[in-house]
Amino acid sequence: MAPEAHPELELAAAVRHPVSGLTADAVPRAPGLYAWWPRDGPDHPVYVGRALGQRGLRGRIWGQHLRPTYLEPRPEKATARDAAQLLHGVVDGKGRPVVEKSAFRKSVARAHVLAPGAPTVAWISERYVVSWVTLEELGIDVDRAKRLEAVLITVWRPRYNARGFRRPVVDEPAAAARPVDE
Repeated sequence: MAPEAHPELELAAAVRHPVSGLTADAVPRAPGLYAWWPRDGPDHPVYVGRALGQRGLRGRIWGQHLRPTYLEPRPEKATARDAAQLLHGVVDGKGRPVVEKSAFRKSVARAHVLAPGAPTVAWISERYVVSWVTLEELGIDVDRAKRLEAVLITVWRPRYNARGFRRPVVDEPAAAARPVDE
């Protein structure tokens, strides 16, 4: 089946790479779509994303999702939902408290009350594998890739994608980490 006919099937059928043994050079610099899948368990993606910038899939998968130091030190970027991450006391080189900067890692850390950085990356590495397809392989442009990502999130409803597209995560952080209505 030609990719132009059903590009969504290409991502579902793409090779799934375990994080252990994966190198930066193995991930293409080309723009594309990617998905994280359970290593063992249901054949349903837990996160779907796009990498359309200059650094492409390598920049997104390797440089953001798998780089433990990709953290957010700006307090205005943290929300009440990040309180549990802040309680772990992880700080950057300037002593500022940090939370996850990657949307995927942030969702994982919030759902499983993980410390930001290396503990979250290790948790992901132990449980998930990643697949990707480049826009060239799919035969689509950036605009179609954006629409396709939105459709895949709507149809597949990956648990760690942004609110409005994902099904609720059952194992949210404890109530103390969430805002309290007065």
